[in-house]
Amino acid sequence: FPSHDISGVSNYPGLVENGVSGTAGYSLVILRYIKLIGVSSTLSSGSGWIGQDYFGNGVSDVYITNCSSDAPISSNSGGIVGRNCGDNSGNVLISGCYSLGSISASAGGICAAGGTLSVIGISNCYSEGQLGLGAGGILAASSGGTITINNCYSRGDIGTSGGGICGSSAGGTITINGSYSSGSIGTLAGGII
Repeated sequence: FPSHDISGVSNYPGLVENGVSGTAGYSLVILRYIKLIGVSSTLSSGSGWIGQDYFGNGVSDVYITNCSSDAPISSNSGGIVGRNCGDNSGNVLISGCYSLGSISASAGGICAAGGTLSVIGISNCYSEGQLGLGAGGILAASSGGTITINNCYSRGDIGTSGGGICGSSAGGTITINGSYSSGSIGTLAGGII
């Protein structure tokens, strides 16, 4: 796997930009086999270690496969992709990915959140970090899109109001199949959602 060592960087925006607020990204984008090592680095709020905020904005056929991060995940951010993933009816498929870092408040181990009218598929992914307030082991939040989560799991202890698979702000249409969490469950939290 190509390894990207992001050392001593504050407010890192994410490795790949594919769309920004108000501007669509590119269709037919495939990210594969990227391993991000974030030594003493922090992720900016709303970003993802691999895909930035608004990754896949307004486009289809965007894939992230067999990628990983080991750095802590900042509040409102994601271990793999950022907070507005697939915004404006974008279609993003994430498979075979994992994160190992701790998951801060309202963050997601794989995806921070699905954007407006997004269509996101997450399969065969996992996270191992401890979950903060309202965080999700796989997905933190969604603002009305359609999200399918298949065969995923998290191992970290689940903080107050968090969920082993989906966090407290997960909305829209979410389908979860064959997924589980194994960490202890905190106050007002759920093993799945």
